[in-house]
Amino acid sequence: MEKQKRYLERIALREGDRIWVVDVGEVDWIGAERGKVIIHTREGKHAVRYTLEELERRLDPCLFFRCHRSLIVNLTKIKEIIPWFAGTYRIRLVTGEELDLARNRVKELKKLIKW
Repeated sequence: MEKQKRYLERIALREGDRIWVVDVGEVDWIGAERGKVIIHTREGKHAVRYTLEELERRLDPCLFFRCHRSLIVNLTKIKEIIPWFAGTYRIRLVTGEELDLARNRVKELKKLIKW
């Protein structure tokens, strides 16, 4: 019998000497900025010690999608997909933020959300 993979349900976010623990459902998106991985939530931005590759492996692919080499988006936070230029798209989140959707990731996202 195959063992079912367990995905992260909560993530510890360090801020100074405090550690915040958030449910992964509260994560809007994750991005790599200047060599750091930053988790974006409604409450703000928090650096984590994970790499994007580690997070991509440890987060449920039914909820999180690698939309660009430097971005992972929470699929439940997508409000709109906007045609951009030359076959590219932008992802607008419920927060109003916009993220790039890499051209080579469009087909995969179309399959995931059936658009």
